[in-house]
Amino acid sequence: MQEHTTEELMLELCGSRYIMNRLNKAEFGVKKGLVFSESGMARLENTLGIIQGLYLAGGDTKDLSLRMLEDLRNQFSQLGCRTMMDISDWSKRYTLSVPNTICDLYDDGTPFGWSFSVFSLVNDPDCKVAIDGNKVKQFRVAGENITYRFVYNGGLLYYGPFGGDTFSVNIDTPRFWSVHT
Repeated sequence: MQEHTTEELMLELCGSRYIMNRLNKAEFGVKKGLVFSESGMARLENTLGIIQGLYLAGGDTKDLSLRMLEDLRNQFSQLGCRTMMDISDWSKRYTLSVPNTICDLYDDGTPFGWSFSVFSLVNDPDCKVAIDGNKVKQFRVAGENITYRFVYNGGLLYYGPFGGDTFSVNIDTPRFWSVHT
């Protein structure tokens, strides 16, 4: 998939009700190391719907919506996987390139915010609990169940207009969203 500018993505968002599926699979999906729970996807749909409404309202809110969408994409890129790893299953005769980490996002109940859990690839797919006692989870990657171990959790908090109090500590002033661990 080719990269879209924020304006192109917004125009497509305004013109297509199926944008969520494309975004989840291509831009934010498991190949990028991001997955959304059902509640996380509902939060994404809600957030993008509000951004879309701001864009369609025009004027100053159009510019605001584009900046919000760009910041959201940047934050998801920050949470996504930066490296891939090749794993082989000689009994099935294949090699898969899978994300080293997966960030599993879910609704945290705050306006425009998510909680997330980050998982790291496990080399032993038969393990049920990692050595340090953390649980493991399987994610579907390229048609195969791949085992990952829980590493840490955090939140993607919203600080922009209409957001309300976050009750968090910041070193700098976030544009709209900020990752907290």
